[in-house]
Amino acid sequence: GLTLLLLARAMRGALPGTPVRLFSKKQKSGQCPLPLPTRSVFSIPFPLRPMAAQFPIGRNSGQQPLPLPNRAAPSMPSPARLTAAQSPTAQGGIRRLLPLLAELTRYGLPTLLRQGLMSVSSALLSRTAAAFGEAALGGMGLAVRALALISSAIIGFGQGFQPVCGANAGAGRMDRVRESFFFCLRALVPALLLAGAGLFFFAEPLLALLGAPQEAAAFGARVLRWQSPMLAAQGVVVLANMLTQSLGRTVRAALIATSRQGLFFLPLLLTLPRLWGETGLVLCQSASDVLSLLLTLLLLRGALTDSACARCGCSDAPTACR
Repeated sequence: GLTLLLLARAMRGALPGTPVRLFSKKQKSGQCPLPLPTRSVFSIPFPLRPMAAQFPIGRNSGQQPLPLPNRAAPSMPSPARLTAAQSPTAQGGIRRLLPLLAELTRYGLPTLLRQGLMSVSSALLSRTAAAFGEAALGGMGLAVRALALISSAIIGFGQGFQPVCGANAGAGRMDRVRESFFFCLRALVPALLLAGAGLFFFAEPLLALLGAPQEAAAFGARVLRWQSPMLAAQGVVVLANMLTQSLGRTVRAALIATSRQGLFFLPLLLTLPRLWGETGLVLCQSASDVLSLLLTLLLLRGALTDSACARCGCSDAPTACR
């Protein structure tokens, strides 16, 4: 690639059939009064305007080279030094950055809350499970790792939906936002139902393949069987979170993002195991999924209809702007 770049630079300004040289004799002997300006590519200098050729190009290589116009080397201004009065800080650069930082915080806060609460809830879950013995701790850990594979796939699917939603919402095409959202629901929910059915029927063999002891595999299988029907609910919650986050609904996106791991799961984890023992520990995640799904459906009602069109300000882009 670098060789082709050098050849392309050498052929600039040459006519077809005209021999061109990379350097003239005067330049080779150092007698050229105006040195050619150079530019560095990967720290290798090469001339911007070559003057002649070392090899002929074209069939008629006996022709004399055409003289190139005498162009003076462009002056390379030295980098100016900014005074204290000309610095971006003195000219209000920080104040101009504040709206950008606010916009970044607005769109990134739900993700920050979701990831932070996920770490907190995982640590608290392990501490609570340890109170019920090594079998409960090992089985819960194996079940959480098995479910993490599916949860990562759901989040990846939602992140693929997010740019489509943001681009169409920015263009004022809420009809396409709705269409893409419901398309993702139709594609994701059946796949999660099938994955949940597989986990429900093959929970113990799956954990046995991971090398779990019999007691830990039995406890982990209970967790997977209760959690497997709720995978579809997790998919709806994640897609709704990506939708509201892309539309700039920061409060709704933050509530949806923190509902499963924070608003519902942490209080349930502190309450149900004390009331019902191991059964309460097993039911914590499933109950949190149900409550977060109900909250998500409540917050999602107006998210697809109250966004104004970016082109004309109307509230219904399919009828007014199509």
